[in-house]
Amino acid sequence: MPAEKDVEAAYFRNIPEEALAQSVLKPFSVPDRGRLLVEIGAVMSLLPEPPGRVLDLGCGTGWTSSFLARSGYDVVGVDLSPEAIDTARAAFALPSLAFATHDFDEPLPASFGVFDAVVFFDTLHHAEDERRPLRVAYAALRDGGVCIACEPGTGHAVSEGSVHAVATFGVRERDMTPPQVVAAGTEAGFRAAVVHPHPHELHRNLYLRRQPASLRSRMLATRVGQAAQVLRTATTQRRHWGIVVLTK
Repeated sequence: MPAEKDVEAAYFRNIPEEALAQSVLKPFSVPDRGRLLVEIGAVMSLLPEPPGRVLDLGCGTGWTSSFLARSGYDVVGVDLSPEAIDTARAAFALPSLAFATHDFDEPLPASFGVFDAVVFFDTLHHAEDERRPLRVAYAALRDGGVCIACEPGTGHAVSEGSVHAVATFGVRERDMTPPQVVAAGTEAGFRAAVVHPHPHELHRNLYLRRQPASLRSRMLATRVGQAAQVLRTATTQRRHWGIVVLTK
């Protein structure tokens, strides 16, 4: 395994034991649980109706895969980290859910079969080159299947959490904007792409509680302020933050 891959794979081996346990209990175990619930709900809303087969690429310790499996899908969760996959298998014993250790840059074994949907949930931005995993996703899908990428956009790489993760664990943290995903998906062969407002922006602009005494909060509470937030979320932000749905 190349050195940079080994660093990524070692993330779940190097984090504290309590952090590993917390990751299994996501989204309920973290302060931004509201945002994560909004995001996974949006992803499930964009998927084809169950039943169907879903490939969760870069599933980590499996909480997203378990949400999808409990929603009626047959799910395969894949991650580069053996520790993450071992943890996921121990935590989520569901008949419609399987996990495998695999590098999402590499073609899947034929034994994986064909899928109706592929999901990248907060994981494609860790790739060195997003074109490789998107080619894997394309090859895994049936004709007419969809690939959904829910990724952090502009500013993610320089955020406090990302800077800490890079400095502490050496992992890769990149911005992954909708134009990047659409360009890579088109190159992989996807015939159509739609960009939806990102749930992160919906949550931040519309639902996140603010101190009522601040001038910004008072302005945003007006009808004009609320309309401006909706317009900003639905249009301008799509260039920088968005959920991308690619159709094969």
